[in-house]
Amino acid sequence: MAHLVQNLVETEVKQHQNKTPGDDPFQPPARKYRQSQLQNILKTLQNTLAICQTNEDLAGQVDTLKRIGLVHCRLGEYAWGIKCLEQSLQMANDVGSPKSLGVILHHLGMAYSQTNQDDKAFKVYLKALRIFQKTQDHSEIAKILNHLGEIHNSWHQPVLALRCFRQAMKIFQNSGNSLEGEGRALANIGEAYTQLGRYRQALAVLEQALTIHEKKTSSRYSSRKLTTLERIGTVYFRLGEELRALDFYHQALEIGQELSKSLHGNTRSLDYIGAVHYHLGNYPHALAYHLQALRLWQEISHPGQGESLFHEKLEFSQLRTVYNCLGISEQGVQCSQQVQKMIINCGYRVSEQEISQYLSHGGTINHNVE
Repeated sequence: MAHLVQNLVETEVKQHQNKTPGDDPFQPPARKYRQSQLQNILKTLQNTLAICQTNEDLAGQVDTLKRIGLVHCRLGEYAWGIKCLEQSLQMANDVGSPKSLGVILHHLGMAYSQTNQDDKAFKVYLKALRIFQKTQDHSEIAKILNHLGEIHNSWHQPVLALRCFRQAMKIFQNSGNSLEGEGRALANIGEAYTQLGRYRQALAVLEQALTIHEKKTSSRYSSRKLTTLERIGTVYFRLGEELRALDFYHQALEIGQELSKSLHGNTRSLDYIGAVHYHLGNYPHALAYHLQALRLWQEISHPGQGESLFHEKLEFSQLRTVYNCLGISEQGVQCSQQVQKMIINCGYRVSEQEISQYLSHGGTINHNVE
């Protein structure tokens, strides 16, 4: 085992050393282009909203506010996105059709979920579910059930989650044209089985989900493939097969590096790889991965502000969550404390050799790190 791990570490180090200066796999040009496009769309929608207000077109205002909110969310500006969606919802209660009301509630629930407001998301999803049940919109019912199950999973209620996912899965299968929905439901069922400790069943359904995701080449499917690969890696880790877990996490990381929309996925994959190495006792390698993830997280959360800010609560919540998912939460606490001290004393950009030196000298290094 030790020999295999060392070989894997050496391979990773060589790959890192072979990168040319200035290479940054986490900042694809497509991301800047996409943001520019979204900003242009936002300006157009704001002009449209002004026209609708001038003409007292309430239905137009409802629809445009919804669209503005969605663009803000896609830009990562969730506070503005939620505010616009809430305004749209308020107006839709007076002039919107039941279907449009349900659609706004659906989008608002997703925005709440993205900002870790699961209580609000759950209530909004339930309202949307009642509307879609009345209008007999089975596709939307299945999507909402999937979302409700995901919240139950996040609340560590896998039995309730499974009930929602199985209902959603049945609807998707009966429709006969929702392969995407089936794949997502299967992946979620796998997550619930993992929480229940039914690892072989989890692997079986996750592999089915992966097969579905691999049939498509769009970025949306690639993003779900990334998440599914991470979930398979987590199951193998819990089965004591750390090297197989690392293989799946690296596959997820490779996909994330190719996607302009998966920078958060990159940070998560890096943290998973770091956590496995930490568990195996390869501390310098583990901390190097975690620092890389945290540096990327800073760039995403605070663009243009470099690494001068340190938000322990925000950045370390993901690191600890990863360790919790792997069932090694105590190691996660220890690791986050080590990483925090290292950031304060050495900064984010520190090599693995310098990390090793830092640890061997009781938390100090011999020279300043930029």
